[in-house]
Amino acid sequence: MKNRITLLLFFLFGSQLLIAKNSISIKDTIIPVGNTYEIPVFGDYNFNQSGKIKLSIIFNALNLEISGVKEAEGQGFKEITTEFLRHKWDSVELVVASDNYALNYNGILFYLIVQTLVGPDSLTLIRPVSLRIGNEEIDCEFKSGTIRTKSPIVEQKYIESISLVYPNPFDYEATVNFIIEEETKVEIHIFNNAGMKVFEFNKNSDEIRYSIFNEKDEKIEHSHNLILDKGRYKIVFSPHINRFSSGLYYLVLKTKKGTYKTNFIYNK
Repeated sequence: MKNRITLLLFFLFGSQLLIAKNSISIKDTIIPVGNTYEIPVFGDYNFNQSGKIKLSIIFNALNLEISGVKEAEGQGFKEITTEFLRHKWDSVELVVASDNYALNYNGILFYLIVQTLVGPDSLTLIRPVSLRIGNEEIDCEFKSGTIRTKSPIVEQKYIESISLVYPNPFDYEATVNFIIEEETKVEIHIFNNAGMKVFEFNKNSDEIRYSIFNEKDEKIEHSHNLILDKGRYKIVFSPHINRFSSGLYYLVLKTKKGTYKTNFIYNK
């Protein structure tokens, strides 16, 4: 009697373990605004019948544009055809059909070609809703994917230049800002009104006290070869009163992109 009960329990519960539950799923995805993205559709199934397979997916056409599908590597859906059915003004059903697919499969079925239409920080669902082979509805677990739209990464554009010296004129300390467009060796010189070079910032000297800062107001430590990344910088400088005479001077910035000039008046 005990053995018969054991066999009955094995038949009831063990046989259920042998029956794989079919599932279609789309994973949550984050995509930039305006970019085209390939979103995988996953399948895990074991079919007993064959025929044309049709998978229906619902999405909001105001938030997303699905332009079509792309075949995946492996034994996913091949020779795919698509049909778009509009249910109401914002809801569209994409029907993906194929006659060429594996009856037993676990992996990517195909890719949805998706482009976001709305602004950043929005959420949209892509929902698998039905699976048919021929005229028969297939028992299947469907998992929707949440598509989160994020702001595109905008790389800050730096246009190389040098600012006016301020204050100008000055009698003690002044500041000049400059922008570097890309990594470069930088030379900074001061010329007098007669065109003679009287100071080079890259060399150690007691003629001018100075410091160079980046846009985070961090002091730049440097040696004779001053190499700067792209970004915004400033020089705070103070001429030595005994080594600089009053007058008009030119401050010249040289990079691999070009030469930039500004002037200042120093009054003792």
